[in-house]
Amino acid sequence: EGCHDYEISVLCKCGETTTQQTTSTIAPTTTGSQTSTTTGITTTTAQTTTTGMTTTPKVCVEGWTDWVSSHTPNLDDVMDGDYEYLNVLDYDTHFNLCGGDMSMVADIDCREINSQTPWTSTGQSDLICDTLTGF
Repeated sequence: EGCHDYEISVLCKCGETTTQQTTSTIAPTTTGSQTSTTTGITTTTAQTTTTGMTTTPKVCVEGWTDWVSSHTPNLDDVMDGDYEYLNVLDYDTHFNLCGGDMSMVADIDCREINSQTPWTSTGQSDLICDTLTGF
């Protein structure tokens, strides 16, 4: 039997940095931004609209993320393992973990997808689930 399929959830501690500016190589047709200050923390939200495309900033949301899985192992291949690397998920805008800033990851939880069994209780060995690597 091959490796189980796992998913992760991370705890984001956003601190004072609450947005990450995104850029586009297409020349914008309209640009707008809004800045507000609340309790000494300045948050800038920007949006660039281009012909047929909208780019919005990735925002760090405080707390635990939804469970995510970006890779599914071949269950029939004992050499194929599962991985959910934070440095890969960092660039995947589909997940938007901690606004794309992995330095905001304060904790991580990993579990088997189908049974939702904690990764430490699946009976599989040599697994790593940590805030430096991911899973």
